[in-house]
Amino acid sequence: MESFKSGEIITKEGSTENHIFILQEGVIAVFKGDLQLAKFSKKGTVVGEMGTILNHARTATIKALSDAKVEVIKFDLDKMIEERPELTKQILIGLASRLMETTEYYWQLAEITPIDNELY
Repeated sequence: MESFKSGEIITKEGSTENHIFILQEGVIAVFKGDLQLAKFSKKGTVVGEMGTILNHARTATIKALSDAKVEVIKFDLDKMIEERPELTKQILIGLASRLMETTEYYWQLAEITPIDNELY
């Protein structure tokens, strides 16, 4: 368990460390540059999983908005599936939920501004 003071960076955009972060107490947020993309206060929220699963540099910065306690877990997907299946399930559900929200937002934007590009 690690403690972070309000305003302290938990992980920075571009970082390549192989960790996920589980919020235990406080409020944290995801930033792209100076733009806050999301804020989390629910205990058990997992962040930092996308880049870690894809073995990709972090695409955003995670910062404490209040004093926060965060469980920092070194991530290995195969090991996580085998040793912590409930956490793996929680991560998958969280990713699917965020993808659904993002897709809905994408379609709302598309209704306002037609998007003429292929996704894949």
